[in-house]
Amino acid sequence: MAADAHLGDTLAKMAALFPDEDPQSIKVVGAHATHGTDSSSSEITLEYQFSSTWLLVQVATITKQGTTTITGFHV
Repeated sequence: MAADAHLGDTLAKMAALFPDEDPQSIKVVGAHATHGTDSSSSEITLEYQFSSTWLLVQVATITKQGTTTITGFHV
């Protein structure tokens, strides 16, 4: 799977959503995993609390033949 040509720009925009401060709290608010015969996938959703805003971050991965790939990353 090839990376999107705009991946760097997309990640920079996502990073800009985070305030320049340590979060007051980070909580797991969702998790899901499935295991098949030749691969497994997982999703985790984290809730970040900052002094003036809250953010939800979801990361999805798939593992196949010992290699883990990020298949989704949303802020």
